[in-house]
Amino acid sequence: MAATHIGQDLSGKTVIVTGGGRGLGLTISQGFAAAGAKVALVGRTVETLDTAVEAIRTEGGIAHAFAADVANEESVVAMCSDVLALWGKIDVLVNNAGINPWYKRPEDTELSEWQQIIDVNLTGVFLACKHAGRAMLAAGEGAIINITSVGGRVAL
Repeated sequence: MAATHIGQDLSGKTVIVTGGGRGLGLTISQGFAAAGAKVALVGRTVETLDTAVEAIRTEGGIAHAFAADVANEESVVAMCSDVLALWGKIDVLVNNAGINPWYKRPEDTELSEWQQIIDVNLTGVFLACKHAGRAMLAAGEGAIINITSVGGRVAL
């Protein structure tokens, strides 16, 4: 597997990684798979997810693609339901999905552009926590990892 893990055996654990099909999300997904977890890669682009899942499976990992828009509650509900139907539980949620497609100064950013960033980067985290968290609460255990960018600490 391209990514390594810290030596912890996560066999039998189910992990959701939003934005899991490329970049940091893919590396995170590969690391969890290398540690033995079943990994649900979540994103909007099916082709990207399928390529990532194939790469993980080629290395002996267990992964499945779940197309979902984290900014849409119905989509998040369906994704969590599908993960539970496939693997029966959600042990870990990694909120990694995030966008900033315009890289504009605030005074040049349209409200609609700002709203899309907020919908994915903040509302998406809330929705994933809300719905994956319900499964974790029902099981009496679970972990949530929220990934942020430097943009959360330093104005770009």
